[in-house]
Amino acid sequence: MPIRHIVVAYDASPPARRALSFAAELAQSFHSSITLVHAIHIPVTPPEAALAGWADLLAAEERAGESLVEEAVRSLKQKGLKADSRVVVGAPAEQVAEAATTSDVDLVVAGTTGKGAMARVFLGSVTTRLLHICPKPVLVVP
Repeated sequence: MPIRHIVVAYDASPPARRALSFAAELAQSFHSSITLVHAIHIPVTPPEAALAGWADLLAAEERAGESLVEEAVRSLKQKGLKADSRVVVGAPAEQVAEAATTSDVDLVVAGTTGKGAMARVFLGSVTTRLLHICPKPVLVVP
């Protein structure tokens, strides 16, 4: 099965940078394109918070997210790779899984912090959730 299009869950953290690096190597080998997906997770807030500058905060988060992915896309393009990005609002695992299902994606790549099972139980894990809900193959980079 050829790998033509790779989605990378990206938040510029060290695990995400390792995942992106691995995805870039795969993309070079298979002449694949890469789409970076950066999800802005907005915690549930009381309705009155929405009136107190919530739109400004969301806009600032979206600008910061765009800046993060634009820098990474530029770096990929300098390596001769075809790359683009999406900044979305919502739960990260769900948003990455959604991005994988709405296009011609062959593989999803995500990083992990390498925390043990007990830490994941208490802290949660976007990558663990992604593994459970994504209908496309998911490659986890430690």
